[in-house]
Amino acid sequence: MRLVIPTPPPQPEVVGQISREECFAFLRTVIPYTLDLKLKDSYFDIITVESARKFYEWTRVWELNVVGGIRRIGERTDCDDFVRALLGDLARNRAWAKIPWGEIHYEQHDKPESHLATVAILSPTSSDPVKRLYHVEPQNPPDKAFELFPVPNIKKVLEVGWM
Repeated sequence: MRLVIPTPPPQPEVVGQISREECFAFLRTVIPYTLDLKLKDSYFDIITVESARKFYEWTRVWELNVVGGIRRIGERTDCDDFVRALLGDLARNRAWAKIPWGEIHYEQHDKPESHLATVAILSPTSSDPVKRLYHVEPQNPPDKAFELFPVPNIKKVLEVGWM
């Protein structure tokens, strides 16, 4: 049996940093109810959306349900599995472990069940220092995964968690 070592992920393009306190204040302005959010790191690295998308492409997380070229939907692998896989890839790779990327649980307008996805504080480009919150849907391919928060389908935010 031959051991296959995966290629390492691309290095993040760090364009700034945000302290724990700044991160908390930023999240409270975008998602006001995040009063009890626990942020364990003292600072986080801010990267560009493009850099985050390259990492996302490297994970190939959206393919969890693809078997024999057919996408399987249902309880076999659902939203929480995709979120855990993506956040696990971030945590496993040291250069990416300091990115402010967490999970968001919310009620949806068009479905009776709640949904779990991820959110990340990113910079649109290396020349644009303004931080923005992006909703990152790990079940979607890279060209459809990143949207500015809030997204239209969110009816009510239930919980936000951070790595």
